[in-house]
Amino acid sequence: MATSLFLQHYLLLIVMITSVICYSPTPTASSHSPDVDALLAFKRGLLHPDMLSDWEDAASSWPAPLSPCVKWRGVACDPRGRVSQLSLRGLALEGPITPLFSLTELEYIDISTNNLSGSIPPEIAKVRSLKEAILSSNLIHGTIPPEIGSLPLLQKLDLGVNRLSGPIPSEIGNLSLSLRYLDLSSNELSGSIPAALGKLGLLTNLDLSLNGLVGSVPEEMGALSLLRTIDLSNNSLGGHLPESISNMSSLTHLWLDNNAFTGPIPTHIFDLATLREFAARTNRLSGSIPSNLGNLQSLVSLDLSDNSLSSSLPPSIGNLVSLGFLILHKNSLSGPIPAELGNCSSLEVVELSFNGFTGPLPLELGFLSSLATLSVEKNAISGPIPPSFGSLLQLATLNLGYNDLSGEIPKELGNCSSLGELYMGSNNLSGSIPRELCNAERLATISMNQNRLSGSLDFTFEGCLWLNTLELEGNELSGSIPGYFSRLP
Repeated sequence: MATSLFLQHYLLLIVMITSVICYSPTPTASSHSPDVDALLAFKRGLLHPDMLSDWEDAASSWPAPLSPCVKWRGVACDPRGRVSQLSLRGLALEGPITPLFSLTELEYIDISTNNLSGSIPPEIAKVRSLKEAILSSNLIHGTIPPEIGSLPLLQKLDLGVNRLSGPIPSEIGNLSLSLRYLDLSSNELSGSIPAALGKLGLLTNLDLSLNGLVGSVPEEMGALSLLRTIDLSNNSLGGHLPESISNMSSLTHLWLDNNAFTGPIPTHIFDLATLREFAARTNRLSGSIPSNLGNLQSLVSLDLSDNSLSSSLPPSIGNLVSLGFLILHKNSLSGPIPAELGNCSSLEVVELSFNGFTGPLPLELGFLSSLATLSVEKNAISGPIPPSFGSLLQLATLNLGYNDLSGEIPKELGNCSSLGELYMGSNNLSGSIPRELCNAERLATISMNQNRLSGSLDFTFEGCLWLNTLELEGNELSGSIPGYFSRLP
């Protein structure tokens, strides 16, 4: 009797266990974590979801627990099992980004360099732990939601190279206690630069370039004393540059190219001791280059070309021993080229063409041992070509055309072993063309037209083995065309 009762209870227990096994429901994503729902929704929206093949759905992971924290590509979790980091950079992903902003515990997201689309939803405000959002180089459109300004921990916001439009929300200025890096470049943003950006006292990098921004630069921006790099180039900004820029005492890079700025350059910008690059080409700037230019002793590159700057180039430029690139063409600068320029021992490019410089070429320019390009085309420079130019062993391009240079062409130019392009047309050069020029074995282009050069060409260019362009019309040359011309390239 006891044995029979035991068997009945044993059989009943087996039936109950079997029922539990047979009828237990398959776990769903939501039964594990809302983050799984968000990630799988993002994957389902991709044109090629197989790029994230290790992101498994609930059915394929059964009976193991469904967790993105272990082997899911680009996913990292916090100790509670919530998704805190997502790194999917450069995977050629195509699809909407919206589901990702349901990851409410996210601290770091990098989905840059893909083809992701959609807009940034207002729900981004719920991702209150977010510290870095790198969404650049995608196809994201729509406006920048003002709710971004309610993310109290956000340190880096990179939305560059997308299709965002509309204004820059002033609410970004609310991130004054956290934001250090802001890149909104290469979009379709419009409107003015919000004065509220001047509240971002911790900001070190600001890039608003390649948009459709208008208006002037707010004076409030001068309060950004920690700012190292500011790029406002390629917009439609105008008005005078604010004097307050000179308060950006940490500034190393100032790029203002291709806008419509007017008036003089604020004098005290040239007192920024940390400034390494200053570019404001293609604007409507006027006035002179101030004498305190020489205070920029960290300056490596100065490009103020294609403006309406006038007066002379101050001799204090000789203090800029780190200067590598001096680009001032297409202005109305006048007076002599200062001999002190020869003290700028790091110079590689000097571009002074299309101005009104007068006087001789300083022989001190021949001391610039790193110089690769010297262009003074279309000025009113007179006198001889200094033989000291023959010491410029790195010189690849020498453009002296359309001036009033006189005297003979110095044979020492043949010592310029890197010289490939030589332009001397439309001057008053005379005498014969020195055969020694072809000692510069890389010479490919020679332009000497419209001078008063004389003599024959019997052997002049025979050694120029790479010569493919030769312009000599409008001179007083004699004799016939040498037969070796047919052997030149």
